[in-house]
Amino acid sequence: MNDASEPAALAPYEAIVNVARLQLELATAGDVGGLQSLADTWDRVAADAPPQPPAQAASLLAEAAALGERTRVALLGLHAAMRRDAGLAAQASRAARGYAPPVSLLPRVDRGA
Repeated sequence: MNDASEPAALAPYEAIVNVARLQLELATAGDVGGLQSLADTWDRVAADAPPQPPAQAASLLAEAAALGERTRVALLGLHAAMRRDAGLAAQASRAARGYAPPVSLLPRVDRGA
């Protein structure tokens, strides 16, 4: 492969790395909506890459894989935080119900109407 065609051959893999960087940035910021909106872009750049990468793309693919792992870890942390928040909300709801006045066990339907 000559030097003139090498950048063009690596362009799809550079695009993958760029999207992986953006995914990590969004995951770290907790921007789940941004990640969802990026899904089509990821699908497109992944589809644009030839199935057999050139040898020169190895470092780009390794970087993309490392970014993907960091994104996975960030999402696991976000998931744990969301579960914690949901648990705290449920606990607060139970506590608030404890302060509510007792509900009468009698039917609330006006049977005389």
